[in-house]
Order: sequence, then structure tokens, then C-alpha cells
Amino acid sequence: MDFWVFSLREQIEKALQALQDHFGPSIFINLKQFKAALADTPIETDAKKIRSLLNIAICNMKAYSRLESGFADNNMFIVGNLVTDMVSDYMIDINASRTVIECIAELLGYEAPVKDAPVPPQTQAQPTVNPLPNNGTKAAQKIDNSVTFGNYEWRVLKVQGSKMLLITKDIIDARPYEEHAYNVQLTDITWEICSLRKYLNGEFLENFPTAQQNKIIETNNHNPDNLWYDSPGGRNTDDKIFLLSLEEVDMYFGNSGDYHNKRRKEYNNGQFIKNSDGYYFSNSYDNDRVAKYGGKACWWWLRSPGVFNSHAAFVHDGGSVFALGNSANFIGGGVRPALWLEL
Repeated sequence: MDFWVFSLREQIEKALQALQDHFGPSIFINLKQFKAALADTPIETDAKKIRSLLNIAICNMKAYSRLESGFADNNMFIVGNLVTDMVSDYMIDINASRTVIECIAELLGYEAPVKDAPVPPQTQAQPTVNPLPNNGTKAAQKIDNSVTFGNYEWRVLKVQGSKMLLITKDIIDARPYEEHAYNVQLTDITWEICSLRKYLNGEFLENFPTAQQNKIIETNNHNPDNLWYDSPGGRNTDDKIFLLSLEEVDMYFGNSGDYHNKRRKEYNNGQFIKNSDGYYFSNSYDNDRVAKYGGKACWWWLRSPGVFNSHAAFVHDGGSVFALGNSANFIGGGVRPALWLEL
């Protein structure tokens, strides 16, 4: 097992111990109390990361019934399916998923050989491959229309003369914004130097035939500071493939002005409410921003920094936009490339 997985397990165990110390051992018996405790307890060790992982695990556990029945009946296929759910639904690394489930299983009193649980193969819908039409592409030159280019289906965000701004209709990959070990503290990551930019303008771009690469316009992207938290966006970059910024995701999906005008929201009792301390915006265009990975709605990265330069902004699986961001080395994150295409 990799070092970071050992570190992750240690952090999870510390978080669970903090919960027990704070609320007592009965906290692990009642699922609703456990979930509420996760939101409130002062976990001191990597709090946000661990809380996120445990919440994901609990949401998938269905009040522990699937996990408990799997171990009680020694049915490793049930456990394997839980691992698969976490990987596919939330794009968490498979080893992290196994570690979280193993820790919770041991809390229930079961020895947990999760690494031996068979994981069902993942199937991902393949896009229909149809070239852009050659007859002037007038049918494609409308905002929100879908076009095919390369092996992907794209959505038209903007038309400007003889070029179009496109974004993939859905998430095409799951990758961290910055490829560092999960337990490494990041401090100064920007779009210019992150590994995801290198991948998109290297390996991903090279998958297109040369003739198609020549149709992709190199764009000078402005990378503004985060307006809500003042974290630096870094220098301008010349990109053929890029991610949308916070400004752009607001502009091209409804142009609400919520980001620019700092109309922050928080989630309370099942509803979004306005709050000056909120860390994301949500509006009537949320559904428009939803994208899928493997047939299920998932969150996806933006190129803007989050609350710190160790974080990058993202769009939640429900379509709200998190200016606060997620840790840039989070194990997996939805990749939804954008590009300017010459017609």
C-alpha cells in the first residue's frame, strides 16, 4: 500500500477518535447523529479532507446496512460494489475508498480485508463520433447547440466571427488539479504551473489528429485573482485547451453576475440561503452547469484559485459554483476541457 494511503488511514482514524472523544462511543451507532457530528466536531487533523471522505462514505453506506450485511455474510461483492460506488460517484481514488470503508467496517467490529474485495468493472458511455459538418457549419453556430469534434461531444458557449468557444458536454476524465501526494501541503499552485494544464495541452491535445489540432486556436487566457478570497490567479497563459474560470462559468451559464457581485450562499436545512459568509453561489442556472461522468452527475474543476492557492474552484455535482474550492491534490476531480475552434 502506498505511503499516502497509510497517512490517509491514520488521519481517518484520528478523525474518528476525535468524534468518539467529543461525543462518546455511541456516536457510531446512530447514522443521523454521526452525520451531524461530522459537521460540528472540531477535528484537528486535516479536518475538511477527512470530513469530506467520511461524509461520502456514510452517504453510500445507506445507514451501514449494505456494509454490515456484506461483512456479516462475508459477501465481498457487496463491499466491492461500495468501493465502486465511491470511485464512480465521487471520483475518489480506489485505495482511498477502500481505506475509508475498512475503517468504518472495523468500527462495526469486523475485520476488513477490503483490498481483497472484487471491484466490478466500470463502464463509461462512449461519445458518438461525428465530425463537424463541412458545409459552413451554420447549424452548429448557435449557442448551446451540441457539436462533435474529435471523439467528444461539445457544447457551444460562444460564437465570435469564424470561431466558437466549446466545452465538453460532460466530464471526460477524473484527475487532480495538481498531481502531488494527497498528504503534501500545497501553497502556491496556479493554473500556469498546475499538472492538469500540462496534461490538457500535452497528452490530451496530442490525441487529436494533426488536422484537428490545427483547428484549435491558441488562446491568451487571463487568470484573475479570486474575487472573494484574493488568492492570486497567476500570470496569463497561452493555451489550446483550458478550463473555464470563475468569471467564465458565471458568464457562459446564465451571466447572473452572482460571482462578480459576491452574492454568496450557504446550505441550510435543505435550501440555499443568502449569507455574506457563504462560499458558493447557486441560481436558476445550476441545472445548466450539471455534467456527468460515467452516466452520473459529478463535480468538475475550474482553473481559478480557491480560498488559498492550495485550492482550485469547482462546480458542484448539483451545478452550484464553489469559489471556496477544493484541495488541488484531491484524488480525482472532473475534467471538462474548453477550447476555441476555427470553423
